[in-house]
Formats: sequence, structure tokens, C-alpha cells
Amino acid sequence: MIKKILIFIIVVLVIWLSALYFNKNNQQEEIIIGGDTNNTIEDVNDPIVNLAKAHCELENTAEVYVSSTTIKVVGKLLGAGATYTTADGSSSFSCPVVAPDSMTTGCKNILTIPEIEWKKVCSNE
Repeated sequence: MIKKILIFIIVVLVIWLSALYFNKNNQQEEIIIGGDTNNTIEDVNDPIVNLAKAHCELENTAEVYVSSTTIKVVGKLLGAGATYTTADGSSSFSCPVVAPDSMTTGCKNILTIPEIEWKKVCSNE
């Protein structure tokens, strides 16, 4: 009986250590857009970026991204999802974390923007 418990503990430890190792090695690296220049998103004097920077200071903001036409504000709270605002700030909508069949059409459509098109403005994590 003790032998079985020891084997079980060893197997659990091996699995746990493997998970830690692979998680550590699979962390995503930030993609640098336009890496051959010294311009960062903070240096860009673009109205959409300036509007996005205003969201960085809000209390429950985890991260802010911009695409060519949209600002994406990711909430810090569990299940908050993201709020999307048009470049001119005239309209916005929220997409909480829900199952795909419960998403609104607007949320489904905004998810079609490729991840590479979103440029990070700030991170408050």
C-alpha cells in the first residue's frame, strides 16, 4: 500500500514538474512591429493612439491595444473580456468572456481582426 502511494506521489510530481517546465518554455514573446526603427507605439502621434492612451489610466484596465480602426480595452476583472471603441470614439461595445454561441454578432465580427493587427499601447498587469 505504501509502495503504491509513493509511486503515485512520484508520478504526480513528475507531471507537475513537466507542466512547470513546459509552461516556462512556452511563454509568448511580445512581437515588435517595425523593429528596424526606433518608433514605439508611444512615439506615434496618431489620434487613435492618443485616444487609446486615455484608457490606460482607467482603474480596471489590464491592457489597451489599437488596430487601424478600433481600440481594444481588456478588463482586469475575471470574465470582463474587452471593450471595443471606434477610432473616433463615437461608439463602443463590450464583449464579456462567454461561450461562442452566446456572443453577439458584433463580438464575433471583431474577433475576425487578426491578432497581428493589434498593437499594444499599454499594460497594467
